[in-house]
Amino acid sequence: MVQKFVEDDGTAVVCYPRNCDSLAFYADRADLQKVRTKDVNQLMVDCHHRPRTVVLFTHRDSLAGFRNTLPPSLEIVEETSLKRKYGRSLLDKMFGSTPWGLCDVAVVVPKSE
Repeated sequence: MVQKFVEDDGTAVVCYPRNCDSLAFYADRADLQKVRTKDVNQLMVDCHHRPRTVVLFTHRDSLAGFRNTLPPSLEIVEETSLKRKYGRSLLDKMFGSTPWGLCDVAVVVPKSE
């Protein structure tokens, strides 16, 4: 599910707000950038200067917060959720609610005029 987002070495891939080392290993990408919450404004600026930025959200509520702060000059053109829905918190605790600590993936692009 995630491979299509990270297979192009020319596309910037950003982990927000924590690293996603296991995905970097499986995707054979040593260039994944980590952006902390305090640096999200710089991420927004950087997204304006790239044709496409893939953001790997590593916290269950990060995508919603990111979407709320997204300026009107940027848009999310594709997204997918990797959150598992067991329906029981015990299974979530045993197996984790997300694979590799990854919750959501979004592709951010500058809006064209």
